[in-house]
Amino acid sequence: MNFNQMVIREYLKHNPTLQEAPEVLRLEYKDGAARGIMRWRNLPDANLYGTAFYNYEIPDLGVLFSGLTITLHVWKPTTHRDVAKVLFDTYGVIANLNDIVPTAMSFNPLPDYVDLTTVAGSTSLKGKLRVYTLPKVMPLDELITVQDVDAVKDDYPLSIANLQVIKKYYGYDFTDQRMYLSTIREGNYIYQNIDVDGVLYLLPNLPTVIDEMDGPTWMYRGQTTEDFNGAYIRAAYNGVTSAQPLANKAYTHVLICDSNNSYKASGKFYFHYNM
Repeated sequence: MNFNQMVIREYLKHNPTLQEAPEVLRLEYKDGAARGIMRWRNLPDANLYGTAFYNYEIPDLGVLFSGLTITLHVWKPTTHRDVAKVLFDTYGVIANLNDIVPTAMSFNPLPDYVDLTTVAGSTSLKGKLRVYTLPKVMPLDELITVQDVDAVKDDYPLSIANLQVIKKYYGYDFTDQRMYLSTIREGNYIYQNIDVDGVLYLLPNLPTVIDEMDGPTWMYRGQTTEDFNGAYIRAAYNGVTSAQPLANKAYTHVLICDSNNSYKASGKFYFHYNM
């Protein structure tokens, strides 16, 4: 609502018997207030015509909310005018948003407070007001606006029925075993020969691996078929990760092994390590 509209609104509110709305001809400032001339046009069906003076006391923001601590919940404001709009809507203040200085502000994170300040020569408000801000709780459909989602097929689903070993061990750091891993050559089987405190362990059965990966335990059963048979884990590649498109480039080296004779496991192991 601009200044002229506010003058007309206030005039008609205080003179309810008048039906014709005037127009504002002139505006000037004097001692923090506004004054000017209104005119009613001499139309054929007019009940009133002519001019009249008006005086408009410009409200002071600080006086309007004196003695109050104003806290508003706002949603992604970009300038102080966004906060002012919430203030006006919440408290029913009739004012022109353009009379607030459009100071840029962040919303992530939201500042604890902002000082709303009126522009020089503003006609609907004067002064300034400190407003404390909190993030507004929004409906989920306001937070997530994307309606169309491109589906991504998971080529390596984890399930009890078919464990994809690339995904199971891909994120584990085997650097502690780099001296052993560096000896593995293409075609070698990963035998149960890692000594930890006098106990031999298969590579994916190391206590730290079992603990972090939450199993499974790989059995060493020779010619038999097991759910997770570690007797036939065979090296297919051992070298730098830059040569393997699926390898994790956060590591320098990777040992890639085939999983054979395992009933509930498929795919290739990716044992990443740094040298």
